[in-house]
Amino acid sequence: EGNDLRVHEFFCKTGTSDIYLEGQILNIFNYLYFEDQNITIKTKFRSKQLVLEDLLMTGGKSEEYSLKFAETLKLDLDLQVDRFMFKNFDATTIKGDIQVSNGDIRANSVSLKADDGNFNGSFRIVKKPNGGHDLDGQLTANSVNIHDFFESCNNFSQSALVAENINGVASFKMQLSCAMSENLEIDLPSIAMQSHLTIDNGNLKNYEPMLALSDYADMKELKDVRFSSLSNNIEIVNSKVIIPKMIINSNVMDMELEGIHGFDNNIDYSIRLKLSDVLFAKRKNKNL
Repeated sequence: EGNDLRVHEFFCKTGTSDIYLEGQILNIFNYLYFEDQNITIKTKFRSKQLVLEDLLMTGGKSEEYSLKFAETLKLDLDLQVDRFMFKNFDATTIKGDIQVSNGDIRANSVSLKADDGNFNGSFRIVKKPNGGHDLDGQLTANSVNIHDFFESCNNFSQSALVAENINGVASFKMQLSCAMSENLEIDLPSIAMQSHLTIDNGNLKNYEPMLALSDYADMKELKDVRFSSLSNNIEIVNSKVIIPKMIINSNVMDMELEGIHGFDNNIDYSIRLKLSDVLFAKRKNKNL
């Protein structure tokens, strides 16, 4: 259509991924024949299975990724993917609007199902002049298996609290920003997060701050602390998880807890216990 190309059906496979496109490629002939010309792609993007490694692999090492877009390329994608996978993350029913411009990526009204729950959010990935990317986004989640979520996110590249330590059904709202390298590795000191988190029917297993209370409860109990509900505002800044004061009612004991837990597992907690729990440490478990 003049200088533009209309695509009625385009289908391809790469690796185990399939891609179906239908839309317009604007200014294509000027882009092909003249320098300093932009090209714009507006399309429906459909896939039954999309494995991000299939699109990001650099052709070198198996874990070497690259997220680069030509400055002259603009993308406007109406996205629907039945199944999406990247590293440990596995999601279904993905929908959203994705725009790429000047090498930056914006995603709006993204929804998906993963780890038994529902996620909704938006994000922006901005290319930095000296290399790498800045990521910031907002995310809301409901009825998520928090153990599986930590596994999917590779424990957020930290070891202070990992998937093996926590179980339960979580709902949360968070705002997150961080820096990433060219191969999508997160720079831990750059992580900044503010969130409101609720966990129902949860338990903490072999969690070091709980084990430190062995003077006041049986060690076997402390290795598996169960609670019916926990809610708090959690913040991450300067590689530290900041936990405001909260009340934990568990099968072992009731307590107030607040403090800081570093990504290097350096712990600075303040814990307040009931005197009755301290005096009768070897009591039977409570039933929540």
